[in-house]
Amino acid sequence: MEKTAGLIGDVPPCNTLAGSSQTARWHLEKNPQAITILFTPIITRLFPPEAYGALGTFSSLITILVPLVALSYPMAIVLSRDDSEAVSLTQLSGLIALLFAAVTLFLALMFEGELLDYMGMENFTGLPYLFAFAVLFSGLAQVFRSWLLREKDFSSLARMEVINSLFNNVSKSALGFFFPLAAALIGIYAFGQAVQTLLYTLGLKARRGLAALGTFDALANAPVVARKFSDFALYRAPQGFINAISQSLPILVLGFAFDQAVVGYYALAKSILSAPLTLVGKSVSDVFYPRLAEAVAEREDVSRLLIRSTLILFGIAALPFGVVFFYGPELFSFVFGTQWHNAGVFAGWISIWLLFGFINRPSVSAIAPLGIQKFLLGYEVLSIVAKALALAFGILVLKDETISVALFSCAGAIVNLYLVLHVIRKARSINEANQS
Repeated sequence: MEKTAGLIGDVPPCNTLAGSSQTARWHLEKNPQAITILFTPIITRLFPPEAYGALGTFSSLITILVPLVALSYPMAIVLSRDDSEAVSLTQLSGLIALLFAAVTLFLALMFEGELLDYMGMENFTGLPYLFAFAVLFSGLAQVFRSWLLREKDFSSLARMEVINSLFNNVSKSALGFFFPLAAALIGIYAFGQAVQTLLYTLGLKARRGLAALGTFDALANAPVVARKFSDFALYRAPQGFINAISQSLPILVLGFAFDQAVVGYYALAKSILSAPLTLVGKSVSDVFYPRLAEAVAEREDVSRLLIRSTLILFGIAALPFGVVFFYGPELFSFVFGTQWHNAGVFAGWISIWLLFGFINRPSVSAIAPLGIQKFLLGYEVLSIVAKALALAFGILVLKDETISVALFSCAGAIVNLYLVLHVIRKARSINEANQS
């Protein structure tokens, strides 16, 4: 089989996170999340919490469907060492995304009334079309982003995502002065998915994926690669779906139990705290995913790499998240406006969960190369059950939104720690088996 140029050859040195520091540092300097952080204090003073709540609900529904849009086959594009095989995966992913978006549109139109009632936007008749539109382009974006990762074209990837972040945030700020409505935020989010997809295709190396998707010349081989990488569809796609539900569960439930303003508080707190995680964690994941694939293939001691990188990430995140835990309400009121005080209260508790969600990035990146995706599916079931029970107890028994978020976050921290320990233990056992 033909080895793809760049998949392994120029990976940073083996056994430390420091070996990837130059690449990761470059990502940090140009990461689009920094732009979001800078614009958010402006946007929060233009849009009320209720509008943020509607956007949070819409984006959460899209996020939940993203792992199913192409059945996670785009992730296999990065791992495949054969160009023709990767082209077939690209075509297969694109076709599945188109079919999934068509089914989504049909269902959204069929249940349009329920969808509008759920989001509190009874007069927004274009919502089903925007919903299917966002689903389609979120799937296609996965395909082209995977090509950029496959080619290790981190510079193009970072540049395109910065441009897309500018589009989204400038659009929100401009429309907020004239139309401070939930519909404006949702429209920008949906079209932002299309802009992101378009930008990815403009990268020189991403155009290979675009051409493959359009010509269908290797689609005949799609059934073969679909079977070869079926663990992505059978395990990774359901795992991602369950994980997305688990991540979005408070947004999906708080609106029913309380109101859209509460959803808005949670959505802002989660997005702000997630931004620095993405700022660092996305760079770490992008570098570690192909790096760990190489380490497993060459039978290196992956457990040492995982332990070291996990401890480094904990050292990076412990102090800032500790500050948020103790001073969240004051920080959010000062930075985003006094109407967001309650978001700061939520942020204090969410910081516990996201700290442990941050340090599990290397372990999650190692799961596919280690071949333990079946475990990940079981873990996600355990995770969502634990967090759902914690959230339900807070809402149904204690009937308090803050306690509900606190219990949910603590449950999330515990299960994330369990994942890290299990993957490290599995990597160590594989290394011992290789040496015997």
